[in-house]
Amino acid sequence: MSDSESEEEIADLSNPDVITKYIEASKVVQGALQKVLEATKPDVDVAELCKIGDEYITEETKKLFSKKVKGKTIERGIAFPTCISRNNLCGHVSPLDGESHKLEAGDIVKVDMAAHFDGF
Repeated sequence: MSDSESEEEIADLSNPDVITKYIEASKVVQGALQKVLEATKPDVDVAELCKIGDEYITEETKKLFSKKVKGKTIERGIAFPTCISRNNLCGHVSPLDGESHKLEAGDIVKVDMAAHFDGF
């Protein structure tokens, strides 16, 4: 076995570091989802809800895994931007300012978002 092979990190669920990264990313997303759900009510702009989710993920991921590993900073942040789809729209609606719409009473919403640490 060469030196490069022995130093190569195992990047699957047999590695406890990988599991930790998944768990921490899920905690960040759970917090972001809670913030978005708290702000979800009639007359709220969908773009604003998307911003709430993305800003929370960005800020919270900055707080974790900030030390360099083997001289490299671990990438972290938004893995999938916050999307709010309502009623008959099935997914991936993340409108820009001015292209958005407001929620109405009785709307059914679907929220998609994801965070990552080092790609996990």
